[in-house]
Amino acid sequence: MVCDLTAPVANLSAADWISRLPLLAVILLFLLIVDALVVLPIIKQLRNRNWAEAGDGVEIVPGLRALFTPEGVGPGLVLGTLMVCIGAFFFSAVVFKLPGYITALLTLLPVLPAFFLETRWKCRQYGTIAVFAVICILQIGHVGEHVAQVTQLALLHGVAVCPPPVDNADNAARAVQLGLRSAAQPPTDLSSVMLVPPAPSGWAVQNAAAVLASCGILGLLNTEGVHLAWELAGLAATLWLLTRYPRNGWLWLALVIVTWHGVEHIFLSWNYFVDHAAIYQGSRQLWATTIDQFTVTAHPAGFIPQAVTFYDAGGKNGILAAGGLVGTLFHLNSSLLARPYLHLVYNVLVLLPLGIAFLIEVNRGTIWVAQPQGNVQPSTSPLLNYVHRYNMPIAIGLVSLVIIIPVLDVSGAFRSWALDAQRHNFPPAAQLVALNTTSTPVPVAAEPSVAVLNQVLLIYDNRQLELINPGSHRIDVSSLVFVQRGTQTRQFETSQWRLPQMSNPPDALAPGTCYQTTMSDEQGLPNTFSECQVRSAWIRTGLAGWFWVAPDDGSASSFEVLSGDKTIATCTIANGRCEFALP
Repeated sequence: MVCDLTAPVANLSAADWISRLPLLAVILLFLLIVDALVVLPIIKQLRNRNWAEAGDGVEIVPGLRALFTPEGVGPGLVLGTLMVCIGAFFFSAVVFKLPGYITALLTLLPVLPAFFLETRWKCRQYGTIAVFAVICILQIGHVGEHVAQVTQLALLHGVAVCPPPVDNADNAARAVQLGLRSAAQPPTDLSSVMLVPPAPSGWAVQNAAAVLASCGILGLLNTEGVHLAWELAGLAATLWLLTRYPRNGWLWLALVIVTWHGVEHIFLSWNYFVDHAAIYQGSRQLWATTIDQFTVTAHPAGFIPQAVTFYDAGGKNGILAAGGLVGTLFHLNSSLLARPYLHLVYNVLVLLPLGIAFLIEVNRGTIWVAQPQGNVQPSTSPLLNYVHRYNMPIAIGLVSLVIIIPVLDVSGAFRSWALDAQRHNFPPAAQLVALNTTSTPVPVAAEPSVAVLNQVLLIYDNRQLELINPGSHRIDVSSLVFVQRGTQTRQFETSQWRLPQMSNPPDALAPGTCYQTTMSDEQGLPNTFSECQVRSAWIRTGLAGWFWVAPDDGSASSFEVLSGDKTIATCTIANGRCEFALP
């Protein structure tokens, strides 16, 4: 298994967060303006007494039992849907032992047709209060996901890596190189259900067992795109409900909370989707994935140093979470909640006034809605007139937004956009060494133009070998092949040390940096020789790659160094050291 081991974890300083205050002010002002466009006309007309509790705006509310009892779909469809859901759960969870998120999806999907038919019927029959009920149901489900994640973290001691690592080609290949899975076992593209906790070194915590990937039940939906879509839809839904029930004080409280929550998520999403300047020194955790039937486990596989964006350097903590803006500026990080816990609190604080407002309106029985009386002039606000005229299409659009946007995000549409932009702005690997060890933005230096010294040093014993750049400039060792010609040929290529986005790839190995290879039965991470200042990559290799170890039958006492088809050096195994020049 190969990994780059030279990257510290990035942390943002107070100066970094202060530079984001103008962005935060703009976001807050934007949402206040959006709220004002709806709220100010409502307040004006309430003061003018243009809303009444009787007349043209009367609605008959059927009560909780009728609202939540199937009426628009027949008993046959209800019973059939129930049986399909039970069957889907049984076969996915018990028979095939599918991951929890797939079991949840397969169990919930059969409900959607009946849910949409019932929602459509109730909205036509009962109007606004039915839409209000649907909004509350969706928010309860959202809170349930946050509760599930916090339960996984606090009670089941899980690890929050969201979305969880996927069993893709790269992660599967690392597992093969590490000896954790067979090369004949193809990647499945399933998300990890279990994770082995990583240590600060990027490798597994010693003797650690796999724990749950703590991203909620549907962990693949735990992305910034989904959170942003949900909060914007929630803000729009709350504003719409206020145009229907403007005298409900709990809705006004819900609006304040959901507006601030929207500020948090727009701030996070701007840093994630828009700001792609990779100017902070950081690292990327590598994973190796194994699979047992359909359960994927992710194993830490070291990390590689790379320039990262503001979001990855710590901006993902947002405004009020530990490690975020407020905690860093006012030295409160030890007192603040981590992001998963904070956002559970946010969503509970949104749900509580929303639910109370809903119960108040239901308990009124025959209630008024925001409609002018017949003897009062219609609303003078074009926006409110538009909302009242098209209230049902707007409500259906809000519900659809909550469902469609997460699907687009999971399909990769948003993430592809972000990754494409980041690739366009990402500095070349050769420039990453110019980043210093501070967390503040630093200029990226160009590669030195001085001539390269092409010396290579090999140091080895009977357990490991290191390839070291002893010079003062980068060297290209990417074409080297080492061959021992004994009874059985042993061979190793330097390209096996290569990983995507390495800061010290084989074609640009930095001065004082080394690559290390050890026998496949070596346990743990071996120490380096004193000549190696920084270990950049490490790999275990089987018997066929032990070119620096003399065979038991004595058939070889040296190995050759090839560059392409040309032998450029012959090294004696007994010497334990070999230095040569590149062509």
